[in-house]
Amino acid sequence: GADSPSIEFVDLLFRGSDIDPAISVHGANADLTIETCQFEQNAASALEVDGANANVVVRGSSFTHNGADDVELGGAVRVHRGRLEMLQCRFEENRGRKGSALAVMGANSVYVASETNFTGNRANGPSGGTIYAGDGSLVTLLNQTMLFDNTAVGGAASSVSMDASVDGRVRYELPTP
Repeated sequence: GADSPSIEFVDLLFRGSDIDPAISVHGANADLTIETCQFEQNAASALEVDGANANVVVRGSSFTHNGADDVELGGAVRVHRGRLEMLQCRFEENRGRKGSALAVMGANSVYVASETNFTGNRANGPSGGTIYAGDGSLVTLLNQTMLFDNTAVGGAASSVSMDASVDGRVRYELPTP
């Protein structure tokens, strides 16, 4: 935003955070860009976005072995408020209870993925083997975003789950021929 500094993280490794997420974006109008970074083995999640009008863009980064079976929402990434856009990222073997790779919650929460792969993520709860959307959030998957071999051990068959009682929305857009 105009009133807050713009921060960039480029070519960094974030590994082993076990109390708080490796990166937490809090506050109105936060502006963060993450490029070609690696997030590995962060037990309390790798990235958290929670701020009105926060804008976070992640490009060419990987999220591997983040979260734990007792992380309630978003083993690798969670968005409570704000906008998160991911381009050409990888999510592999992350864990959590709802949304092993990603949880998006809140009426002002928007997540957009383009050319992003989700592979081998596991929810140790009832839903969201890959992505969980709830509380009026919007998730959009674009341009060859792929979901492979993701599971929810609590019985959900889909990789993407939403809580219908709170109006989570998931939109898939396919390229026009």
